[in-house]
Amino acid sequence: MSRLHQWLVASGLEQYAAFFAEHRIDFDVLPDLTEQDLEKLQVPLGDRKRLLRAIAGLKGGDKPIIREDTVPGGLERRPVTVLFIDLTDYTHLTREIGAEATHKLARRFHDLASGAIREYGGSVERYVGDAVMGVFGVPVAHGNDPERALRAAGAIHGLMPALSGELGREVSVHIGAAFGQVVASRRDASSGDFSTVGETVNLAARLVGLASAGQTIISDALRH
Repeated sequence: MSRLHQWLVASGLEQYAAFFAEHRIDFDVLPDLTEQDLEKLQVPLGDRKRLLRAIAGLKGGDKPIIREDTVPGGLERRPVTVLFIDLTDYTHLTREIGAEATHKLARRFHDLASGAIREYGGSVERYVGDAVMGVFGVPVAHGNDPERALRAAGAIHGLMPALSGELGREVSVHIGAAFGQVVASRRDASSGDFSTVGETVNLAARLVGLASAGQTIISDALRH
């Protein structure tokens, strides 16, 4: 976690970590921010005031209280964006086209969704039935992982007409996306692959259940 991210967590404004990264605002630039700057960035009034009070503390020499992550050895706390991508009406498809054909469809869908996730810099953590779980921010973090995740979601929706043509019937997906902290651990000592757990993963899984065909529903933290 970067020094700026730690400061935002300590100030109760963690939701702006990805936002600041997107606008290339780091700890050196932070003290120069003005209310006019934050207004141009469309930061809500209440959060502008909170940010400015916290920044004033930095200018006055106050040292931010930064809590060290307290996780067991071998684990890391990471800010990530999680995607859950699910085929729409999978159970109905199984009844109509049969288990074997549906299995082949799911494998083809997994390949397409996984390709899009990796193309935008994410990693595929696991397959849950017909669903695919993608993570952006671990093991490799970029400065714009939330944007990358949503671009991947859009690309996956865009691949569905071609998949529908292959199958000869309409196929669609629904997607849930959430941003926040997770606890990540390597699958084994020599692997670059991570396994992630936490409320962010649970929230993305709940959001995909709320999305309709062709929709991506995102969390408030991801929207910020």
